[in-house]
Amino acid sequence: MLRELYELRERLARDADRPPFKILSEEILVRLARLLPADRTGLAGVPGCTPRVIERWGEPILAAIARALALPPEAPPVPEQRPRPSVPAEVRRRVEALRRWRSGASPRTGLEPGVLLPNRLIGAIAAAGPRDRAHLGRVDGVRRWRVDALGDEILAAIASA
Repeated sequence: MLRELYELRERLARDADRPPFKILSEEILVRLARLLPADRTGLAGVPGCTPRVIERWGEPILAAIARALALPPEAPPVPEQRPRPSVPAEVRRRVEALRRWRSGASPRTGLEPGVLLPNRLIGAIAAAGPRDRAHLGRVDGVRRWRVDALGDEILAAIASA
């Protein structure tokens, strides 16, 4: 339904040499697809379908709705299944060790866990497996203040994994 209305709007816009949103907004297209008006009175009940819209494009809109209703129902698209990347067991152990450390360090430092060490950094640090502060500082996204203030604790957590 929505595709038929969208294609109509594109054609009307080309014919009028106007941007498509000046013909019918996306909101109106969605409302038309939901309400499925069958006549001009029904069109008048669709929010956004002004008398001018109905006068200029009412018949083509109703024809597009009728065409779409006459089409056989389509099966919904099947989302593409992408396999999740396999995370090595060693990296998973480091992630868990860093999360445990973060849970204990958060109350002690007064920082929220997500500020102390966000999940994205936990994953990056666990994947890199740094063994010293210099390597930890080279992990993408790890700021100098984290290395200075928390580096030894982070490295100890990784070593315990």
